[in-house]
Order: sequence, then structure tokens, then C-alpha cells
Amino acid sequence: MPQFSYKAKKRSGELVEGVLEVADRSAALLQIQRSGLFPVAVADLKGGALPVAGAAPRGTSLKSLLPVSLQAQFSQKRRPKLQELATFTNQLANLLNSGMPLTVALNSMTHLQTKASRRTSAAS
Repeated sequence: MPQFSYKAKKRSGELVEGVLEVADRSAALLQIQRSGLFPVAVADLKGGALPVAGAAPRGTSLKSLLPVSLQAQFSQKRRPKLQELATFTNQLANLLNSGMPLTVALNSMTHLQTKASRRTSAAS
């Protein structure tokens, strides 16, 4: 089974390093998050370091790190209405308060947005 070295931060901000023996990189990330840590970098011990999603390399647009469905939303010229922004923020806060990690919560919100867009399109 492959081994992955990682760097992660505790809630206190302390940097932790370690090695995990898991099937793949996503399993390593999941195990790190379940340990209550915030992954900073995960590297395959045979290969080079792989940046963690959310950690932007220098010169990279933050927009390029978002899922494609959110990138489309941000590329639109229309600004969201205040009510839409308030609803999105409230729903995201509820997911985060329930203990869901930010990356999972944002991904979940994109699926909700996609379903709402389809309903609106179907009704037209």
C-alpha cells in the first residue's frame, strides 16, 4: 500500500508532520481531516510533494481552484442580489456549524445551486 507524508495544522496552529499508509491521496486527506487536523501538504513518498486543494501555488488564480460550477458563477457579470448572498451565507454557515469541513460544504453548495438552476430552467 502506498505511503504518504503529510504536514497538517492543529486547531491551535501547531504544525504536525507524519506518514500514512493508505490507498490513495484522497484517503490520506480524509484520514487527516478525521484526525481533527487541517492538511497543508500531502506527498507520495515515492513522488514529489503535491499541494493540498485550497493551497494555491504562487501565481495561481484562486478562482481556478474552485469547482467548475462555481467558476461559472464568478465569471458572470451579474452581481448577486443581497437576498441571494444572505441565503447562500446562511446555508453555508449551517453546514459549517454542523461540523462539515469547508471543502465538503462548498462542494455541497455547488450541487444545491446546480439543482436550483435546473429547476428554474425547467420551469421556463
